[in-house]
This record gives sequence, C-alpha cells and structure tokens, in this order.
Amino acid sequence: MTDNNTPDAQQPDEQPALPPLTITPPQNIAAPSDAAWQPLPGDQVPAAVLPQSPYAATTPQTPPQGMPVQHPSGPLPMAAYPAPAPRKPRNKPAMVMTALAIVFLLAAGAFGALWLVEQGDHKGTNSELQTVRSNLSKTTKQLEDTEKERASAVTDKQRAEQSSAATKPCLDAAKATIRALTEDEFRKNFQEMVKQC
Repeated sequence: MTDNNTPDAQQPDEQPALPPLTITPPQNIAAPSDAAWQPLPGDQVPAAVLPQSPYAATTPQTPPQGMPVQHPSGPLPMAAYPAPAPRKPRNKPAMVMTALAIVFLLAAGAFGALWLVEQGDHKGTNSELQTVRSNLSKTTKQLEDTEKERASAVTDKQRAEQSSAATKPCLDAAKATIRALTEDEFRKNFQEMVKQC
C-alpha cells in the first residue's frame, strides 16, 4: 500500500510537451513536362494540391505549455456569393385548373366505384328476382293442380251423394228383406227390393 502524502501523489499528472507542428509548402508544385524529371532526394511530391480555404488560419499558433487550447470564436468570414435569383411568379390559372382536374378525377373515380358496386347489387337483385319468379311459377302450378283436385273431389262427392240418394230405397228394401221374420213378408220385401234396385 502506498502513502498518499508522498510528493509524487500530490503533484498533478503532467502531459509530455509536444514539439510545435509547422507546415512547409512543397517547393516543386508541378512536375515539369520533361519525362526524365525525377524528384531529388529529400524533395516531397504532393499527392494533391488543395486550394487555400478562406476559413483556415494563416499562421497556426501553439499555446504555451499548460494552457488550454483556445478555439477562435466569432462570426466566420462570409464568402461573396451572388444573390439568389428572384422566384418566378406561379401561373395561378394553371394551378387552379390542375386542382380542379384532380378534384374531377377523384369524383369520377368515386362515381365509377359506386356504379360498379351498384351493378354488382343489381346483378344480385336480378338473380334473387329470378329465383322468386321461378318459385312463384312453381307455386302457381301447384295451386292450379290443387284446385283441379278439389273440383274433381267436389264432383265425385256430388256423384256419390246422388248415387247414395238413388240407392237408398234399394238399400232400405234389402235391409227389410233381411229382417223379414216370415216367408210372406220376405217375398213381399224381396219383390220391393227388385223393384227399387
């Protein structure tokens, strides 16, 4: 364990001093057109020559040791740019016509969609109407058949009643013949039965 009261522990950490950075422009900026030109030892050939920016500082200054680096403050120099060209006035009638065309196009699309939906509903309604009509014709035919059967039954009933009325005296005579107790009464009733039937 180390003692915190030693002289090394009390002094702040010092950063090593860096040598100042100096930039020297190259001597040979452009290579001569002679193909035999070769750079001399110690000459630097720039990879690209960059134009000087108006924002770059002309001479870099290094702060003294132990001082914080201060950055320049204040407004940046303005470059002279041409003023923007004035805006062309918009063609208001063309804008209005374009807006109206869009509105009419949307309205036509909406009406077209509604028409298609209505056509689908119309086809569905027509199919339902055809089904109802076919059911109605079947029901009408069944009703007519039932009416014919009823009329036939009424006619048969009337015939049966007439026949019953016509055969009643014969039936009564036959019953009386069967119920006869004596032979004379039997013969008399039998002749009446033959006469009635």
